[in-house]
Amino acid sequence: MKNLVTMTVVLAVACSVALAVPVYNVLHQSDGTAVDGPPVDGYMNYLIDNSGNGNHLYSQNTIGVPNDIGGMTRLSTDGPAGVGDAYTRTRNGGTTGTNALVDLQTPEFCWEMDLRFEPNAMNAGQGGIGAGTHIIGTKYNEHGEGVSMNANADGSLSAHLSAYIIGTTITTAPGLVTDDVWVNVCLSFEGVTDGGLFERPSWAPPDWVSDQRQIWAGTLKIYVNGVEEASGAGGLILNDDGYGPFLGAWGPTPLGFTPNLGFDNVRISGIPEPATMSLIALGGLALLRRRRK
Repeated sequence: MKNLVTMTVVLAVACSVALAVPVYNVLHQSDGTAVDGPPVDGYMNYLIDNSGNGNHLYSQNTIGVPNDIGGMTRLSTDGPAGVGDAYTRTRNGGTTGTNALVDLQTPEFCWEMDLRFEPNAMNAGQGGIGAGTHIIGTKYNEHGEGVSMNANADGSLSAHLSAYIIGTTITTAPGLVTDDVWVNVCLSFEGVTDGGLFERPSWAPPDWVSDQRQIWAGTLKIYVNGVEEASGAGGLILNDDGYGPFLGAWGPTPLGFTPNLGFDNVRISGIPEPATMSLIALGGLALLRRRRK
């Protein structure tokens, strides 16, 4: 059992470590190709999933309801592979999140993407790297659930787990991301084990997570261009509204939205809960025993 008030903050700034980005079951993989059409032309309807799972990432004002108004722009000017490479970009003052219509959260995961901050891309004085610029996340409406990653004004990246009262924050060295330059980034949560159940104190504010929610213990990591740049141990409580992750935000709008942020080659991967994996393993052993008889 885990008590909210007994945990302390973990702040990690790691040196570069040449470790491979983990690869789990791919739930969504896209190459920047998007569908744009009615009801409003010029706004992305959805980012096409090429993994075969059908988990397209839709523009949504209300979670679970596709709505392209205020969504990403579909472009092919100068993606990571050069002229003609398709990618998508968040809009100035957009109010539309980008996520699948099904829950892609898993306790152990790797979210990888190419991204580029494009200041003033639409001539409105918005965009560019700044303090707390959100990249991806699964936080929702309760304090203590979800995970997020953002860029900081000095070009470093930070990620935050908030399963406890203070939570876990990891931050890379500065200068790893700059405006107008494509970079490959990955947020992962690795080596996941059962972290017990959340014990909600009686004095907790109404917006804290409810009692007895599952905590997953593991190591939060940030990779940049395939190199591990920061890591730290912590706990994760999945948001119980069943949606995420969200591109360009720490959670669904209007909780946070980053203007003029380009995305390409998004890959969302993860593995089932350890208990589910154990059941699969037990089922396989039982099948082998039957075959041997």
